[in-house]
Amino acid sequence: MFEHFRCKGLHDRLKDTLFVLKHSFSVIGKDNGIMRPAVHAAFFSFFITTLFFFSLFVLFLREDMLLGWIGIASVFFIFLPWRYVYIVRQKACTAVIAYAAVGDHAVSYRDSYKHTHELRNHFGIIAMIDFMLHFSGRYKSHKRGMLAGFLNKLCPHLADVQDLLSHYMLPAVIIEGKSLHELADELKSLKEAVPEDYHEAFGVDFSGHVVGHFLFVPMIILFSLSLFAGYQFPYLTQDSLITVAGYSFSWLPPLLVLYVVFIAKGILQIFVEMSKVIYYTLFYAQIREQAHIVPTFRHRVRSFLIHNRETPPGGKHRHRDFTEHHKKVANYVHTQMQAGHTEQDIHQHLVDSDYDEHELNRIFDYVRHR
Repeated sequence: MFEHFRCKGLHDRLKDTLFVLKHSFSVIGKDNGIMRPAVHAAFFSFFITTLFFFSLFVLFLREDMLLGWIGIASVFFIFLPWRYVYIVRQKACTAVIAYAAVGDHAVSYRDSYKHTHELRNHFGIIAMIDFMLHFSGRYKSHKRGMLAGFLNKLCPHLADVQDLLSHYMLPAVIIEGKSLHELADELKSLKEAVPEDYHEAFGVDFSGHVVGHFLFVPMIILFSLSLFAGYQFPYLTQDSLITVAGYSFSWLPPLLVLYVVFIAKGILQIFVEMSKVIYYTLFYAQIREQAHIVPTFRHRVRSFLIHNRETPPGGKHRHRDFTEHHKKVANYVHTQMQAGHTEQDIHQHLVDSDYDEHELNRIFDYVRHR
């Protein structure tokens, strides 16, 4: 039985993160809606970062100090707390779309937003728990930090499943439609329900922060170059000139570089987080609701969950050996889907007609991605 999450080395975590980031938005086929929550969240992150750096710019210029401090205060006391709840809402929309897609009843972003509206009362507590888990390091180090201890006192019914919350808290609420209090016992039994083939994948914890580790050195180099540019061209604007230890330079290039770096890092982390939501939503469905996943998706989902790099969950390379007969069947499948028939019904009809199930899965995969 699975015991606890394990933390791989930095290189392996990067490989896992990049694998999930690469395949998560395509594993469920051509569903344009799956990207929209990530785009909305990325735009909100862009707005907050822009407001923060614009406020710093105003403060450094000393043109309107009140406006600058109002902007800074708005970021820290309004938009950052709101960001946690807003991101949770967008993650929930992503989970709804991913879960529905593998069940052969795809939903739009608008439909997912309406569905999560019914669960909106849960998002505040989920955002708070996510915040505490993020900064306590509980699910990374297995050490009881101050915030983790506070979380145990605040939500004692979740104390035994803290290591599962960061991964399966949101998928459980979305799929089961229950509160975390009601789901505590089900989360406790989740480890025991993991099939043996999935033990290793279930126990892996990966994070978008590992990407930041590898980008740290390029960021330092870029920032150093911006300091050099500010020193070489100190009079870019008269108001941006400062003197430190007898050296005069412009603070404008370093500020612009920091702005670009924060924008890029924020957007990258958003997409990694959304990828993780898709991954753990499908994992939860595989464990709890396997019958929900239609047969034509099961091979793709399994390859995705166990990080099968030899036969990844999707990609055109899987269809290079297609014959004219394969394409003829694919055209038939596409026509039937356009006529309103479900994938499950079409698949069952072709299986009853003595078509090979493995080849049919590849054909349905081809239809989704062409």
